[in-house]
Amino acid sequence: AIQHISAAVAPPNQQQINMAMAADGLSIPDDCRESLYFLGEYQEAVIDRNNFRMLREYELPAWVPHRTIATSMGFSHKSIEAAEARFGFYVWATEFENVHTLWEGFQEPGFEFAGHHFRGTEQLYQLQKYGDPNSKAFQEHAAEFAYARAAEAFSLGQQAVITADWTSRRDDAMRLAIHLKFTTSDFLRRLLLSTGARPLVSVKADDYWGAGLHGRGRNRLGELLQELRTALRREDQ
Repeated sequence: AIQHISAAVAPPNQQQINMAMAADGLSIPDDCRESLYFLGEYQEAVIDRNNFRMLREYELPAWVPHRTIATSMGFSHKSIEAAEARFGFYVWATEFENVHTLWEGFQEPGFEFAGHHFRGTEQLYQLQKYGDPNSKAFQEHAAEFAYARAAEAFSLGQQAVITADWTSRRDDAMRLAIHLKFTTSDFLRRLLLSTGARPLVSVKADDYWGAGLHGRGRNRLGELLQELRTALRREDQ
């Protein structure tokens, strides 16, 4: 079972992290020369339901070659190849995303913020379209967003009247959301740290938060997670 700890608990030292990663199947071989995607044991039902036969060969949790996942799902490797041409061999996990459409076996752990329990990062990110956390508008809409499902939060965010400063604020909005997510969950913290210094790349049809399908996207979510990874590793040292 995944165990969560409060953000107030002192972070584990590097030896404890290494031991925990090995026990949880989080370790990535140093000589690995391919792009990988993490699948937790809670994804076994998703694999069976979708008849992803090739993925049944893996004992989860495990880092699985991204090409194997694409092939199992009936996709080509073109988007993976495009991402590798730009970023090199990368790693990713649905746990790094805000919304889990296919790999729904993972449930966001949630976190406390501004007097509310948010079900996940998408809820807090979308809420900030109404204003920063110190604004009246944020407080007025907080409860509605905090308890919404991710898809509902996205729809609510689409209804917001976007202010002129949103483009300059959205990175900080995402930065706050993922910081709370990864510092509240011990498992997610260790999963992020298990990626070492490897590029974190979200291959999806989103040219800002992801790498896009042709490798030309900004991949800002991956960049912000790398930034957070560096900060967490510095804390542990």
